Amino acid sequence: MNIIRENIDELNAILKVTISKEDYLPKLEEGLKNAKKNINLNGFRKGMVPTGIVKKMYGNAILFEELNKVIGEATNQYFKEENLNILGRPLQKNMIEEVDINQPTDVELEYEIGLAPEIDLSKIEGLAVSTQTLMISEEDVEKELENLRKRYGVSSEIESYQDEADIINVSFAEMADDKEKENGIKSHTSITLSMIKDKKLSSKIQQSKKGDAFEVDIFKDFDREKEAIAKHILGLKEGVPADMSEDFNMTITSFQHLEPAELNQELFDKVFGADRVTTLEQAKEALRTEMSNYFVEMAENRKKQSIIDAVLGRLNLELPDDFLKRWLMTANEKPLTQEQIEAEYPHFSHDLRWTIVSAKMQDEHDLRPNFDDIKAYSKEQTKKQFERFSPNGEPISEETIEMISNQMLAKEDYVKKSYDAVLEQKLFDFLQTKLTVSAEAVALEDFFKKN
Repeated sequence: MNIIRENIDELNAILKVTISKEDYLPKLEEGLKNAKKNINLNGFRKGMVPTGIVKKMYGNAILFEELNKVIGEATNQYFKEENLNILGRPLQKNMIEEVDINQPTDVELEYEIGLAPEIDLSKIEGLAVSTQTLMISEEDVEKELENLRKRYGVSSEIESYQDEADIINVSFAEMADDKEKENGIKSHTSITLSMIKDKKLSSKIQQSKKGDAFEVDIFKDFDREKEAIAKHILGLKEGVPADMSEDFNMTITSFQHLEPAELNQELFDKVFGADRVTTLEQAKEALRTEMSNYFVEMAENRKKQSIIDAVLGRLNLELPDDFLKRWLMTANEKPLTQEQIEAEYPHFSHDLRWTIVSAKMQDEHDLRPNFDDIKAYSKEQTKKQFERFSPNGEPISEETIEMISNQMLAKEDYVKKSYDAVLEQKLFDFLQTKLTVSAEAVALEDFFKKN
């Protein structure tokens, strides 16, 4: 077998592979024997079909399969020996000509390959990265407290509109020439006043009672995109019919009024656990802690993304874009259009660049986790889960943590997820020793504005 690589540029190459019949005939004989063992044919016991009949019926298919195996093994070995970091899979330029098991010949094939770019990690030394930390204000805590009151509040049916928190149950009927359209669209759903864009309609609803009806322009009067109105208000699963009218009759079938829960011990027990919080100040402090823990994780994720973007921006890696787009067309189970490829490629190439950089850091700085790392992570996660869901905050023994962690580590999927999580943390810990990371404290509202 002979393999020749012709470099087009630093990121693209052509692989010319020549396979002599001597390379694949031994594998062909082995393939015929294996096929013979499993073929069921009337008149013969299983495994006893004559080799000549197997060759006649299945020979060329087996030959084609064994050729592909030989080529795959040879090219993989070549990439390993040449220390080539290829992207995707080789794209075959020419087809194997019609093969004939009775007249085996040499086979010549050409493949396009995409190569990963070279990376110089010294370029990121001292790179400045700005990120954000969060400040939880008293107003943020008050808003969350109000949300909890609503969540644990009592809902009751009322005859007329009371306030903007009311749920308005309505029915819609498509109209034509000032009457219900025959076989027209009908739906029942719930809305709130905040969904109404038309001020006149909003005012009418506030003065309405159960049973009142209004004529509405379904797309102009509601503050939602056309697709969202069709799906969530009219319940249409397949979009807007071409002949659908925009005029609908909307009838109020009922109002649901929510009375927020009182700020008392009953609410504190439901939210925080029995007797863990007994005063309003304690409740606010507990909420502040919970919000800080929750949003710290979000801020940490944003920080990691800022680091990734900064590193990729500094390294400015080029990829064999044309090759990768053509490979994506062949790699997906479901056919993709060129428009889909172009739309999805920026996200794909960003993730691929980060994968390449991550692999380089792992190789150069021995960052891959070992089992002790994974075990320590698992124990820490188990402990956090118990602390989060323990109703009364009782401590859990180390023996129990160890036992449950070991049970989880017996699951392959859990080990893989834990490995990925530990690896990610190792990568970012390493990067922060090389970068200059600064943090700006921002209010919660500003944090989400910039997200």
